[in-house]
Parts: sequence; C-alpha cells; structure tokens
Amino acid sequence: MAKRNSPKILILGSNGYIGRHLRLRLLELNYRYTLGDFQKQSIDNDENYIKIDVLDKIGLNELLPSHDIVFCMAGLTGTLQGFSDYVRFIEVNEIGLLNCLDVIRMQGLETKVILPSTRLVYRGQKGQPLKEDAETEFKTIYAMNKYACEKYLEMYRNAFGLTYAVFRICVPYGNELGDEYSYGTLGQMFNQANTDKKITVYGDGGQRRSLMHITDLTSALLHGALSDATNNDIFNISGPDTLSIAEIAEAVATLFEIEVEYGEWPTNLANIESGDTMFDTTKFERAAGVLYRRDFQSWLDAISKKP
Repeated sequence: MAKRNSPKILILGSNGYIGRHLRLRLLELNYRYTLGDFQKQSIDNDENYIKIDVLDKIGLNELLPSHDIVFCMAGLTGTLQGFSDYVRFIEVNEIGLLNCLDVIRMQGLETKVILPSTRLVYRGQKGQPLKEDAETEFKTIYAMNKYACEKYLEMYRNAFGLTYAVFRICVPYGNELGDEYSYGTLGQMFNQANTDKKITVYGDGGQRRSLMHITDLTSALLHGALSDATNNDIFNISGPDTLSIAEIAEAVATLFEIEVEYGEWPTNLANIESGDTMFDTTKFERAAGVLYRRDFQSWLDAISKKP
C-alpha cells in the first residue's frame, strides 16, 4: 500500500536505465507514482504506466496536473551521435523539457521538476574535484542540451516561480534488473570483456572519474527530490569512489581474467574527451544527506562470487 499523503511522483523516461531503477526505489519505499515513456508499455510491465511523448503537449496537459514531483528523464544520450542527429537531440532533450515547463506555467501547478544533468557540462580539471560553480565547457550536443535545460529551469523559476532541482550525475554503474552488469562506461567494458575477450583503453587511461552505484544514485535522486533544501539549485551527486579509466578497466579485466589493451585515441573521440571529472559533493551532502550502500570494489567482488 502506498504511503498516505506521500507526494505523487511522475517519471518521464521511465523505461531508461535510471528511470527503471528509480521505479524500484519507489516500490521499495511504497511511494505513489506514475511511469511515462514513448513505448507502448512499461518494460517492467508496471500497471502504473502511461504512454506519453514529451513532444505531445496535449498529453502532458492531462498527465502533469496530478503529480507533485516530476523526474524529467526522457531524452537522448550519446557523444558523437548528437552531431549526426542534432535536430532530434534538441527536440527531445530541450523542447521536451520546455513543454513540461510550459504546462506547469500555464496551469499554475506547484510541481517540482527534477532534472538529472551530467558531468559533461564541466571543463575537466586535472586532479581537482569539481564544485558546482566550476568552469563549464560543452564538447558535445548532449552536453549543451543538458546545460541549456539547466538554464531553462532557472529562467522559469525567475519568471514564473517554478520549483526545480538539478542533479549532475557522475559515472553510474551496476544493475538490479537482470543479467547485464552495468551500462555506460562500465557496460562498454563488460561487453568488450564478454565479446572481445579484452578491454580497449585509449591513451594511458589516466583521466579520473567519480563513480556511483545505481542503488545509491536513485536513492540520492529521490532523497534530493523530496528535500526542500534542494529547491532551485544545482548539485553534484556521486559515490565514494574516484578512479582512473585505467584502474576501472584493470579491475574489470582482473574479474574476467583478460588483458587491457592500450591504444591511440581516435581523433574525433580525443577531441571531445573531458579529462578528469571528479565531483565535490559537499553541497549535496549538506543539503540532503547521503547514504552509500555500495563501493566499486565490493560490487566487483559480489559479481565474482556469482555462479
């Protein structure tokens, strides 16, 4: 049974990696929720699912008013893909959010909008943890989309009093949904280990990243969304680990008993590489608190013990 008087939560983009895991947190904690995505049904066969396209303002007009918090996770991700599909990236990632904001504005809703943003809005700084006011830089269409969305939220706050919170996400890993071990950077490494029997790293792999297990990530997103202390501000969120790409690759290679192969950077990928993106999360911890369940090595150790 859902919690009485708990906020009604909407996840737009609920069939994505983070959206599906956030649904698990809501189920675990008995929150009231609705799932929304453009596919015909929920990947997890959830009865609280509604087919919705964020480019459909009529549908959003009907859906948004009954919700107190909306996670705007619907969008396209990728690095080089955005350059070849820039129209779609701008439509889904930016106009989709603007449609939600305009519905909230026009209907006078008090809905709090949650935007998961990305480490890719930062200019990497060698060996320097990044605070929220660190220098920005945009090397991909996707990174520019996310930063534009952050600014749209600020504009709507200033002009119309809308409430929001932005959570910039580091490198997520892990999976509670099936046999796949991870997504993104870690997912690519696991796929290479399974198919190529080696992991390829460009350059020396020295660029460092903050990591966060998906369990911790979704818990932090929910806790941050529910806290008034995060209203109308931007926060970095990450877990306890900061590792280099080489360290991550070597750890995964050890798990699979394979080698890491180091090679030259392809020019196009070298041109959009961000360098070190390590998070200072002090601001979020002070505003909302955080509890870590997982660290990277313990996660790998747990995988190694699976039959």
